[in-house]
Amino acid sequence: MKHPQSEEENAKHVGAPMTGMVVNVKVTAGDKVSKNDPLLIMEAMKMEATVYAEHDGIIGQILGKAKDSVEARDLLIIYK
Repeated sequence: MKHPQSEEENAKHVGAPMTGMVVNVKVTAGDKVSKNDPLLIMEAMKMEATVYAEHDGIIGQILGKAKDSVEARDLLIIYK
């Protein structure tokens, strides 16, 4: 499945930082998050990386699900 691309200048978009697989999504739609809260965990070449919130906000939509293979910059989360 092809994911839409995140827009770098759009503060509401959270894109994949690397090509890999989504291992675990730590938030659900409607959750309030603060800067540096973990949003999801990705794995690439047996190394895990956590994607953190870059700012406070409310999660609007989650496009990346556990076990999804994604490319760098694929849109995974959209803030409200």
